[in-house]
Amino acid sequence: LSHTCYSKLDNFKKSAKRAVEMFFENEEGGRERDRTFAVFHKTRAKNKNMEKMDMINYIVECMPKTFKVSLDNPDITVIVQVIGRITGISVVEGFKKLWDFNVRTIVQKANDSENKMVDDTSTIKK
Repeated sequence: LSHTCYSKLDNFKKSAKRAVEMFFENEEGGRERDRTFAVFHKTRAKNKNMEKMDMINYIVECMPKTFKVSLDNPDITVIVQVIGRITGISVVEGFKKLWDFNVRTIVQKANDSENKMVDDTSTIKK
């Protein structure tokens, strides 16, 4: 998470705006292109100071007007994590593509492939 703040809506708005602006400062011509985005929100502990939809709606206001929402395959994802009194925000590209990234799964697939190759070679007739 690139930005954190206390879990109050006014603090969230300042941090969210900075996070979005910072993302586009580092990307040349990023605001001009037609792109898609999504908001990934997760609350890990109850917080009565902020409503989920208030946060999402504010992020939508911060995004360039030419951008469209795509929940299935967004170019950009704004990640919001509320952890009790602290909220974290990040703006990233390719989040959905890496969502299922799991080292254990990758290692298991590699091991399965190696085992299959060993099984295949053991059946070769001499």
